[in-house]
Amino acid sequence: MSRESVDKVAQSAQKFRLVYYGKLDNRSERHLIMNYYDPNIQDLCEWNGHKLNYNGLQQYLSQLENTKHEIDSLDAQPLPGNEGSDSFILVVHGKVTYNDEHKREFYQRMIIRKEGNEDKYFVINDYYRWLSEP
Repeated sequence: MSRESVDKVAQSAQKFRLVYYGKLDNRSERHLIMNYYDPNIQDLCEWNGHKLNYNGLQQYLSQLENTKHEIDSLDAQPLPGNEGSDSFILVVHGKVTYNDEHKREFYQRMIIRKEGNEDKYFVINDYYRWLSEP
């Protein structure tokens, strides 16, 4: 794996993180997150023990309270055979505050795939878990 591939993935992951959590934390734009998920994948994600497909995730996010995510660490690695930043795993750890009062640590792992020749990425697997209350 070349250093260039790792750097490309790191840049893509940083951009994705800014857009993804920016929309997740903005209730009026939260529905736009679904543009980053592949609707054709059945076992799309698990959020806090809830296994969700595309429609289930859409409903879950629409009912989610106000959130504010603070990212403490971010790690992205190219998946084997996709060293050109076409697919990567993104691991995020941080704190999320609900309704400006209830704070929890969280862990999120996403597998992300690039579609076509443009810089459009899709989450093909997502695992989001609360860890504790700080």
